[in-house]
Amino acid sequence: MKTKLDMASIQYINLFWFITGVRAMDCFRYGPSIVFVVKPDFILKAIGKNGENVKYLSEKIRKKVKVVSLPKHMSEYCVAKFTLALTYPIKFRKLTRDKECVRIMAGPEAKAQLIGRNSARVNELRCILRKYFKIKRIRIE
Repeated sequence: MKTKLDMASIQYINLFWFITGVRAMDCFRYGPSIVFVVKPDFILKAIGKNGENVKYLSEKIRKKVKVVSLPKHMSEYCVAKFTLALTYPIKFRKLTRDKECVRIMAGPEAKAQLIGRNSARVNELRCILRKYFKIKRIRIE
């Protein structure tokens, strides 16, 4: 999977590696936070003891930081786990996946947070899931 990175993303990845000692596979913005994608084996090392690495990195770049692991197998459970980690602290009831569509069942407040103003958050989520899981549509119900 090839991704194009801009200069800011490359700098964030290098800073992440310098602080944590773990190579990030990807870095992108999701809402107000910067998300780093790492291999599942290195997630604990990347977060650090009591989240020290994430807190220090967040202070350095003055943005919220999330560390998410990319699943080894691309099953429905892995898509749900990745989406849940990405959208935390927003909780949804159920996530189902067809071939190219994901349905997220959520309550009214969580639904509003997932969609965002002018559908900004759902469009960002769609682009991210398209990149990793080849998903073309998201339905939030």
